[in-house]
Order: sequence, then C-alpha cells, then structure tokens
Amino acid sequence: GFANNPDTHYLMASFSLRFGPVYVIQGKMPAHPSTKRREKDWAPYTQVRYWSACTGAAPPSGAGWDCVYDETVPVDENGSYTLVVSKPEDRPKNAKEACGVKWIDFGKGEGDFPGARPWVNVVYMRYMDSNPSWMQSPAKIPAPSTTNPYPQDAYIMKEYFPAAHYETKAQYESHGCPDPVQ
Repeated sequence: GFANNPDTHYLMASFSLRFGPVYVIQGKMPAHPSTKRREKDWAPYTQVRYWSACTGAAPPSGAGWDCVYDETVPVDENGSYTLVVSKPEDRPKNAKEACGVKWIDFGKGEGDFPGARPWVNVVYMRYMDSNPSWMQSPAKIPAPSTTNPYPQDAYIMKEYFPAAHYETKAQYESHGCPDPVQ
C-alpha cells in the first residue's frame, strides 16, 4: 500500500513500457454506491464508498497523469473491468468504453527532471471506506512479517485483485470489440 489510513487503502505497482507499449489490467470492481449525482445513501451491498485507478510518477515526485473512478469504468456481466494503459499514440482502437474497456493515459512516466525514465510509471488503485464485512478488501491484507514474509494480496483479494500483462497495440486490437457492457 501507499499512504494507507483507516479510511483509504491503496494498491500500487510500478511498470515499464519497455516490456510492451500496452499495459492491460483486469479485476473485479468492488460494489460501490452511485455518488456522481450526490446520492447520500449507501446500498446494503456496498463494498467500498469509492474506487479509482491513476497513473503517476514514483511517489516522491507527486506527479499524477490520469485517473478513472468507479462509475466511469465499464464492467461486464460478472462485474469485471479492463483498464488499458498506454501513450496516446499506442492506444488500441478497441480500447474504448463501447468495447467494455477504460483507457488511461500513461502520461510522462517519471516526469521531466534530469535522469527521469519516461517509460517507467506507477498505477495507484484507491479503495475508500471499505465495508468491514467485505472479506476481499485490501484492508484485510496482513503486513508481511518474519513468520509470514510472503505477500497475501492475491490470496486475500481473490478475483478483486488486479492482474496485469503487456501486449502490443496490434495484439490488443486483434481481440476485436466484444458486445457492449453494462
């Protein structure tokens, strides 16, 4: 995590476009209330109050490039999402909401300072106000210890844990555009 507090938990991962120009992230979206229109009530099935995914430079720089949040991300019939991260010139034609995908701009990588690597970036996922009864919450992930040094993220979060892989623009475009999603 990054800057976790009692109300907000983060997952973050560094990645490099040197492994492929298109970074694909998939997982299950936590149930969240509709807040876009200032609704005040939480539905009883809510797992988080708010979820977002952002690209940005390494934490010390504080630079952020692009973000999406729960209500702007299309999900399939199982509640799963696909995020595609790339530079604008490498954006696959089918990386669009009509194809059930949310595209995120890679941005400037580590930034504009001397020695920065413009092909390296970080994805931050924010989970705010997780429901204590949601057993797959990142809030339930124990910190590594000497008796259990291995990360438990995927074990605890199960289908909600985001998985990622690299592709080329042509590889991603070869998947076509599935039927529109919810």
